[in-house]
Amino acid sequence: MEYCPSDLSSMMKQGELAEPQLCQYCHDILVAIKNCHDNYIAHNDIKPSNFLIDKYGRLKVCDFGISTYHGMTRTSDLFLGTTLFMAPEVLEKKEYDPMKSDVWSIGITFYYMATQNYPYNADDKEILLKQIQNSRLLLYNIDNPKLAKVIKRCLTINPEERATIDELLAMSYFKKIQSSSTFCVDHNNKNFLKGAQSSGALIFKPKATSPLKIRDRNSMMVMKMRATKAMSVDLKK
Repeated sequence: MEYCPSDLSSMMKQGELAEPQLCQYCHDILVAIKNCHDNYIAHNDIKPSNFLIDKYGRLKVCDFGISTYHGMTRTSDLFLGTTLFMAPEVLEKKEYDPMKSDVWSIGITFYYMATQNYPYNADDKEILLKQIQNSRLLLYNIDNPKLAKVIKRCLTINPEERATIDELLAMSYFKKIQSSSTFCVDHNNKNFLKGAQSSGALIFKPKATSPLKIRDRNSMMVMKMRATKAMSVDLKK
């Protein structure tokens, strides 16, 4: 796994994202999580700090510590995650579809990316649930009305009426984004999501717990290997 010097949360603390960058990152988040869902994996803890930014400015989703594999079943009774990003059905502690709750968390993430605020804000889960159920979702502070529509589709209280990721990607806000394919890898399993498509978003697990050692490709070790190989060729002649 290459070193990523920042994450989305830290980047936003430095200032607001410009509209083209905001749109690109929102798109990349959707594509990365779509790759998970297409392979029956729910992330379960989507939030800005779980999207790393590499030195080229590309977004990469990380921290699969509480992710779950669902196969053909789409229900979960796991009630973990970050409170402010939890879907109402998770806060209610009833069985729920984790793919749909991921979409809610994406909506909260997009709202925060656009405003640096939360649409619903309470430390207590019961109070937060009441806010969601009883308060009107305010989108007037979202500058781009097309992004506001995306967020509204994500933050639909009834999960059965909530948009799917495919539906979100088809919305007009993302029309100008040109998708490109890349390679998704879990470094503990080379077959994980093999051949999946994304737009620069790499999926890996989990976050590193110790500093990474970066070695230059032109290091003395590489030069020594080349010299050894050359000597071997000469001996065969």
